[in-house]
Amino acid sequence: MNLNIERNRLIALIAASAILAAAIGAGLAKVGSGFATRAGDGISVTGSAKVSATSDKVVWTLSSQESAQTQSASVKKVEVGIIALQDYLIQGGVPADAISLGAVSTYANNEYVNGNPTGRVISYQGSRTLTVRSADVELVKKLSDGIGSLL
Repeated sequence: MNLNIERNRLIALIAASAILAAAIGAGLAKVGSGFATRAGDGISVTGSAKVSATSDKVVWTLSSQESAQTQSASVKKVEVGIIALQDYLIQGGVPADAISLGAVSTYANNEYVNGNPTGRVISYQGSRTLTVRSADVELVKKLSDGIGSLL
């Protein structure tokens, strides 16, 4: 009787081990195919080589940040900066539909004395991003070289 019980336990242990091994193998195959799929659109390098690559698209993200005594004043100053950026880009040859704007965000600049907050707000910081997406890399390079004229 004991021999049958031990034999049944051994069979159950072997069956459980086989099921566990199959599940681990299937899981690792899924992980491997996920890595392969994710790496499909990128550049993967193993070893060393030199390849000349020319960019055919550009994504340029700019930001306007301003500080003021009130939130509304900081947002108004940010909008003035964004309008100046848009005008510069459009006058430089970037189509208006190649420009997209991010959301406006603000936060308070709190006062600290000896590293401790006083509970007093010194000013408000506002910001907004502007993104240019274009296939005209040379135009965007030319505009980025001359952006200092806005300062």
